[in-house]
Amino acid sequence: MTERTLDLHGAICPDPLLQVQLTMRTLAKGDRLVVLLDYPLAVDTISRWAQGNGHEMVELGKTSSSGWRLVLLRC
Repeated sequence: MTERTLDLHGAICPDPLLQVQLTMRTLAKGDRLVVLLDYPLAVDTISRWAQGNGHEMVELGKTSSSGWRLVLLRC
């Protein structure tokens, strides 16, 4: 299992989702992608995209008052 990290602080939609989509395509099944961001709308967008595309959200949490950490499992 490989784990990659995307630091998307400061990025606004649609860039966070596009970066996640591109990176997930490079991962093998069972690999994890850690996404760090500070744009709340992107948290919802990425979560819905992952669920709709058969990937698993294994972690979702706040890292600060405006920061989020998402961990996606490529299924």
